[in-house]
Amino acid sequence: MHTKKRGRYAMSSDPKAGLFEYTAGLDIGNGYVKGVIEDRSADPHDRSANVPVDMVDMPSVAATLIRPNLLQTPDADAPDVLADGQEWFDNADLVFSSNLVPDTYRRVIGRRALATKASSVDAFDLVGNKSKAEQPLSKVLVLGILAAKALRDYVAVTGQLPSPNNPDTVASLTVRAVLALALPISEYEVHRNSYSASFVGTATEPLVHQVRINNFVTPVTVSIVFDNVLVVPEGASAQYAINYFGEPLMERLLADVRSRGVALEGIEATHLLAATDTIGVDVGEGTVNFPVFTGGRFNADASRTLPAGYGTVLENTIEAMTEKGEQHGFAGRKHLANFLQAEVNPLKAKFRARVVEETEVASDFFVREVALELSRVLDLVGAVTQAIYVYGGGSGPLRESLHKALLDKVTEMNGEDAAPVLYLDSAYSRGLNREGLIIAARNRAAALAPAAAETGSEAKSSRRKVATAK
Repeated sequence: MHTKKRGRYAMSSDPKAGLFEYTAGLDIGNGYVKGVIEDRSADPHDRSANVPVDMVDMPSVAATLIRPNLLQTPDADAPDVLADGQEWFDNADLVFSSNLVPDTYRRVIGRRALATKASSVDAFDLVGNKSKAEQPLSKVLVLGILAAKALRDYVAVTGQLPSPNNPDTVASLTVRAVLALALPISEYEVHRNSYSASFVGTATEPLVHQVRINNFVTPVTVSIVFDNVLVVPEGASAQYAINYFGEPLMERLLADVRSRGVALEGIEATHLLAATDTIGVDVGEGTVNFPVFTGGRFNADASRTLPAGYGTVLENTIEAMTEKGEQHGFAGRKHLANFLQAEVNPLKAKFRARVVEETEVASDFFVREVALELSRVLDLVGAVTQAIYVYGGGSGPLRESLHKALLDKVTEMNGEDAAPVLYLDSAYSRGLNREGLIIAARNRAAALAPAAAETGSEAKSSRRKVATAK
């Protein structure tokens, strides 16, 4: 199925007309998608209920189904089904017409995919050498989430589904998006341009991707065009967000480090905000990225990616239990992760203790790898580094062992007066890349605004062409 191509056009969000302009930052991690999607015309600082902003936090997984949906939800129930954005994103039933997706089978995404009898379940490959940019799953998640957001916003305004058979509604929906994505540093260097172009197309022939949503009796078609897709290195976007959160975050970080016996005499939050030479340790599910900033600029030569993450710990745990002949029932790392995050039930207490013990053994080996990789970065820039930040979705479960290992490694390499290792708690850590990406997307959208204004004379005719060409 080939993606349709249309000329560029100017428009602004008009929910009743089925037209939406979004700014989006989507951190498509190996484990989870963390994202922010907002109306491009809205005040980005206003997260009130009246501003159509959705926060996304869902497993990075999709299940492919070859059977039709025989349990469609009545159209009249759409307002209730779409009321909870997070639950809706985790249950969208989708078919894609795009050259980014290799077939037109049904797919369900997020948590529903983990509990669905499917022909195949796609998670990111943590073992092979195929970039995230080359795996269809990343495109399925991006297109599916944006389409689900558009339908949610339309129903929130109109109270009903769009339908070509209902004269009181539009026939279908159209999305224009400015999007920021991230790739592991090693992949960013090779794939950033091709990854962006795969969504956007060219200046003369931009691509139109179509998504059909099948949850309801009446299917809904959403056409998506990308005005711009910005790709940044994983971890680097988190560094932008750290500065964005400002002094309150820095005060918390300093207090945490001092509670661990590091005096940092005379150091204040303003000193951290002024630091231009930093290292990030971004612990994800499939990778650990070490973004280095030198003189306030991303230093690609010193930055590194460790091709293992907390997901590797989980996979090694399952493998170890299997090799010992221990019955565990985990189909994969996603199921193990969900089990470890769930509240402990006394009925499973003994089993959980056994699983945790195996996980801690695998974690110890992984922590050593992370510390060793940091030493390679410090060998290049350790003398000038002013601060080291540790964050990412995989950093929380490893906090005690990893923080100590990194502190010890920094002292070993650069002495007791070396750069402080600032470990962010989970309240900030998991969403840092997401927050950095939406900041980058807003900046890019603002830069594109003058160019869009120049094409205003062609807006009306072009809008009609794209809105009606389904």
